[in-house]
Amino acid sequence: LVAADIALVKVGYLRELFKKGKLLPPRQRIPEEAKLQGKDIEQVQFDAAKNRPRSPTSRRLFVISHAWLSEQHPDPTGVRLKELAYFFKKTDADNEELVFFDF
Repeated sequence: LVAADIALVKVGYLRELFKKGKLLPPRQRIPEEAKLQGKDIEQVQFDAAKNRPRSPTSRRLFVISHAWLSEQHPDPTGVRLKELAYFFKKTDADNEELVFFDF
């Protein structure tokens, strides 16, 4: 993740986009405070366990992969963002947990 300069987006940022009726912007326009990349990722303790309580210092990493829904934008109507907001609520995702997008 670090060597490839991957950016991970915070769940809370995606929730706010949905609440405001906005679309997911290109990575370059995601505010710095809404993502983690580079050396900051090395400091995160990821927790993959499903059936045990998460520690206060660990975070889950959600991996999202989907095809673009139009030639101009991966989610032009916000339908995927709506599905993600529902998923995050259903899984009790914390706002500081992280998302990797592949689209």
